[in-house]
Amino acid sequence: MKTNLLMVICTSLLSVGTMPLAAQSLEWVHNPTYRIKYKVPTDWTQVRQANDTATLVTHVSPANNMMLFIGKLKGASAHLTPEKALANLLTDFGVKGNRVFPTKYNGISFLETTGSGVMNYHPVQYDAMAAVHRGNVILVYVYATPEAYEEHKPMMTEIIHSLSPYRGK
Repeated sequence: MKTNLLMVICTSLLSVGTMPLAAQSLEWVHNPTYRIKYKVPTDWTQVRQANDTATLVTHVSPANNMMLFIGKLKGASAHLTPEKALANLLTDFGVKGNRVFPTKYNGISFLETTGSGVMNYHPVQYDAMAAVHRGNVILVYVYATPEAYEEHKPMMTEIIHSLSPYRGK
């Protein structure tokens, strides 16, 4: 993935401070294009984007301090392995040599990594995963300001753990 993709998408995320949130109500999002479903807070805004390397669905918190990205790689990037897709993403986060481990959520096998990095000169905390799912390379990541990530860690974990195959109607 190109570095500028992440920079363009992320410019609004890193607001100063965090907005306290009540217990979040989560809703299912069914994505027949990516053939997955997942939960997000009902008050997060969804934005769809595409470029020459990926088609992205982005969910942004009202305070712009937390985001969920789900991308399906396309073009030349569609031939990347999950390892290489994660390595490219970590480079965008300014992270090198981070530990990647295999994991499985609801029947989808991912490579996953977590940690902290810097985006647009601001610190971020992230959980990123990549998989080949039904013939497509899928890249999933949540990230937030360190304060927001820690404050909402159970919700961020629930979002990641909700990723499931979607068969459609």
